This record gives sequence, structure tokens and C-alpha cells, in this order.
Amino acid sequence: MKETRTVIPQADTGTAGLLPRTGLLLQVFLIAAMAFAAYWPAMRGAFLWDDDLYAANPVLDQPGALAKIWTLGDFTDKFYYKQYPAVYTAFWAGRRAWGGNTAGFHLLNLLLHITNACLAWCILRRLGARWAWLAGAIFALHPVQLESVAWITELKNVLSGLFFLLALLAYLRFEEGSRRKFYLLSLALFALALLSKPVTVVLPPALLLRWGRGLKTGRKELADLAPFFLLALAAGLFTARLEIDTANLEISLAPAQRLLLAARALWFYPLKFLLPVNLSFSYPRWALDPAGLGAWLWPAWTLLAGALLWRFRARLGRPFFAALGFYVLNIALFLGFLSIYTFRYSFVADHYQYLASLGLAALAAGGLAAVCRTRGLALGAGAAVLCLLGGATWRHSAVYRTPAALWQDVLKKDPGSRLALINLGTGLTGEPAVAYWERAAAAHPEYYEAQSNLAAALMNLGRK
Repeated sequence: MKETRTVIPQADTGTAGLLPRTGLLLQVFLIAAMAFAAYWPAMRGAFLWDDDLYAANPVLDQPGALAKIWTLGDFTDKFYYKQYPAVYTAFWAGRRAWGGNTAGFHLLNLLLHITNACLAWCILRRLGARWAWLAGAIFALHPVQLESVAWITELKNVLSGLFFLLALLAYLRFEEGSRRKFYLLSLALFALALLSKPVTVVLPPALLLRWGRGLKTGRKELADLAPFFLLALAAGLFTARLEIDTANLEISLAPAQRLLLAARALWFYPLKFLLPVNLSFSYPRWALDPAGLGAWLWPAWTLLAGALLWRFRARLGRPFFAALGFYVLNIALFLGFLSIYTFRYSFVADHYQYLASLGLAALAAGGLAAVCRTRGLALGAGAAVLCLLGGATWRHSAVYRTPAALWQDVLKKDPGSRLALINLGTGLTGEPAVAYWERAAAAHPEYYEAQSNLAAALMNLGRK
């Protein structure tokens, strides 16, 4: 017996308030053209940090590399990246299509990002969100996305984002009364998302945000979501065994410190999204001192914000909380409750909020829709926002042209950055190398490698 479902009418308000007379293809072209212009300075950039473990990994050129990828073979003696087989497959194919030419990898990242922005627009439009096209364009152009697009290694983000959004779209089609094939397609796409980057485990709880559409979640709906949760659980356990580092004292935190970190990081990303200035590849590592009263302001503000949201929940409405919930779900794994290797350098990173920023983009577009009462004001506000975001992304894109430019930009914003000093010192010899290693040793006396590298650099110069 064929299963029947209630067909949910979709409000066609996604672009009506912003671009009423343009066709879908023109709107896609606009997003693509603006994105190409904004990210163009980074498109001929060189390989950067960690790219030698991904796109530039010599193992990819060896016979049997594809079999090694899918049998979880080791690619390096430094790390074990066994949870990204779909990403390594894309790099393997890229190496055969354009060799070591970085332009091909940059173009792939950008095209995937543009596709994700268009998918985000389609999903929000399908959900009846106001100004969905503007939200998709903000997602495409926002400078916090630059790290995910311009850094070749973050193909992990844009590829997993593609499968995540396609899985979400397919599930919406299934939920709206389409055939069972869309359910199976959504499940398969979710598996590909997990094979690209396991942080996409948040898709099943994100699907529960169907509450934002005024839909109830009963026994039948939970049964439909059960395979998604099982896949997410399996991927989460596998990744935890490989990646979560509990022995590294540099990233071990006390429970109170984790609470302080979570509260501050929860605010860091929306604030950077609202005011994207002083963006950096590596931010200063915060001092999390539970004994300082100032550190507890972030949890206090979080509680106050939660109380205010609850107080005005009826006025804000379900769509607002669905978008906010999408942000929280997608950023939750990066709030410090789990120890991540990169926490030894910084507790936050722009690429952590790649998918989470979609919820913030929807909130921003909805906020503009609420403020602008006339079509002329709407067009002007939307154009101004996109010009500002695109211009900021274009200016910052040049930083990703070379490793030296990237690390010098980090040092400009954080003169004591261990990550920048190490990478600059490693790439130099003679007196310039000594200068960076001296700075690294002075800023981080606990870092023994800086001391040993400084000594080696001095010995090479005949100094003791």
C-alpha cells in the first residue's frame, strides 16, 4: 500500500521581496558572479598549512592510492586522517585532472561553495523563509567563509556541506509527500556527508527543526529519523576514537574552563558574523581563568540572552528559533566540550562556523525583511549589505595568496602567535630564521621545540 503524506504548501516568499522580476537562472548567475569576484584574489594562491597532508599528499600519486583511501590506510606519520575518504577521493581525482596546479583545487572549492549557497537559498525558499535569496547570497559572500573557500584543505567543509544540504533538501522532498526514493537518497547523501567530514552528524537533530514549520514530531517521524541517528552515532564513535585527544596537556581543560570556553565561543561567531573585522587564520588563544570574575561575564550574558529569548518567544516566532537552533547545533561540536587538536593554537576558527553561518544568514535576512517596509528600501539595504560583505571578502582574499602573506597577517593581529612564528621560522634560514625562533621562544618558553630550533639555527650560523 502506497504511503501518503500531507503535502505542505510552500510560501513563495523566498525572493519576492528582493528580486521580484528575475528568473531563477539569473539569480543563480548573480550569486555565482558575486562570489567569483569576491574570492578571485585567492584563486591562484599557493598550498598553505596542512595542504601537504591533503591535496599535495604524495601518496595520492602512488599506485593503489584509491584503495588505500577506502581501506583506511595511513597517509602520513604525523596524523591519521581516516575519517575523510570522500575528501581524499576528490583530491585523488583532482591530482589526475590538473596535477599539482593549485588553481584547479581553488576553483573546485569555489564552485562547491557557490553550489552550497544556491542550495541554501532553495532550502530556505522551500521552507517559506523571507528573503531566502538574500540569505543565500550572504552565505556566499560573507568573509567568515573565506577560510573554507580559499584554504584548499577545507574542501572538507565545502564538500561535506554539499552532501549535508542535498540530504536536507531530499528529506524535505520526502516529507512533503514525494516518493520513498527521496528518503533513501537523503540517507545516502548523509552517509557521503559523514565520509567527507564527521561534524555533519548534526543533520538528524537539525531535521527535528521541522518544528519551525509548525509540524509535529510523532512516532512515525522519529522512526523515519532513526537510521539517520544510527549513522550519526557510528560516525561519531569512530571519529572520537581517532581524533579526540585526551592525553595532550596543552588542550586538556577543567570543567569550569570548558564552560567558560563554550560561553565565549558561542558569542564569538555571531559577533564575527555581525561585524567581520580583524578576521584571522589563527586567533589568539584565550586565557580561561575561572578565578577571574570577568571571565564569567560570557556565561552571564548567555543566561541573560536565553531569558530574553524565552520572554519574547511568541513575538520572535518559530522560524527565528529554528534558524537560531540550526546555528547552535552546527557550532556545538566546536565549543570546547570535546578536545580538538587545533585548540593548542586557538580555541576558535572561521571555518568552524561554515554551516552554522547559514542559520545566522537566515536570521540576518529575516531581520532586514522585518525592518524594510518598502521595495526600494529593501533593494537598497540588500545591495548595500552584499557590497560590504563582498568587498571585505575581496580585500581579505589576498592574504591567502602565499604562506608568508598568511602568517604575516596572523602576526599583525597576534604578534605572539605560536603557529605563525613556527611556520615563518621553519620556512627560513640564517638570521631571519633566528629572529622568528627567538620571538617564538620568548613568547612561549614552555614550547621546547622553539628552544631546540633556535639552538639549531644558531649553530648553523656558527653561534652558540
